[in-house]
Amino acid sequence: MSIKSNFKGTDFPYKVEQMRLTSKGKYQGRFNVIQGTEENIHVFFSPSANISGYGKTRAEAKKDFDYNVQIFFEDLFAMTASQRKSFLINLGWIEEKYANKNYSKAFVNDEGILEGLENPKIRSMEIA
Repeated sequence: MSIKSNFKGTDFPYKVEQMRLTSKGKYQGRFNVIQGTEENIHVFFSPSANISGYGKTRAEAKKDFDYNVQIFFEDLFAMTASQRKSFLINLGWIEEKYANKNYSKAFVNDEGILEGLENPKIRSMEIA
């Protein structure tokens, strides 16, 4: 299963990040992604999901990040429901009671700074 990720045209982060999981192994989400360079290596990093991607070019880093997002969700669906819930809670996600299998990340770093990156930017990304 390959993912479709789409960076929104804004540099403003989402106030609430979201992830929706279905029983058929499908997912949707909204994540804030910090993008920058470290010693000429391009980096994409989602603190809320602890997912990163690296590359010599921005395109390589994005491709690696997309691949790692795909692996993240494949690993999530390989877990039992209770393991998945525990894993997401340990990452700081909160299950929304009114929407089964919908998780929100309520905290976003106001500064958006990941130590060691030069000129980081927070970008909003949707996946499906």
